[in-house]
Amino acid sequence: IRRGNYIFFTVSVPGGSVLNLNDQKIRISVKNTDGGPNRFALMTSVQGFSSSAAAVATFTGSGTFIFGDVQFPSSGYNNLTGLLEFRIYAFNGQFFRRTNFYSIAINGTLIDNQAPEVPVLTLDNKTQQTVALTWAPANDNVGIASYELFR
Repeated sequence: IRRGNYIFFTVSVPGGSVLNLNDQKIRISVKNTDGGPNRFALMTSVQGFSSSAAAVATFTGSGTFIFGDVQFPSSGYNNLTGLLEFRIYAFNGQFFRRTNFYSIAINGTLIDNQAPEVPVLTLDNKTQQTVALTWAPANDNVGIASYELFR
């Protein structure tokens, strides 16, 4: 990325869920070529890409991998739904030099507000000592981690 440009990425929050990012951080890993941008602003569709709501970070170093954290504000980033767009704008540095992005990681909490469907159990081969249970997998908007069977 060169000074004056931005990269973007999207996050899709599954239906029936909300994403909470208040006070959370986004970790960015970059490799700065000599003189490339070292100051970045994070803007989101949540705040209408407003520069007044941007979170700004300055990374120091050159020619090596640099890790930096950009912190989300303490309000306005809870109960997010749908498709969210994030933009990272680059500024400072020489115009013809660039900084390469290697990884972007967002810490947040995904809350699943929609219960999965209840699986239908089928009882097969019942004896006095054993029973065989089968079921089709339950459907869920986020996923099923495990099933618990109780006697």
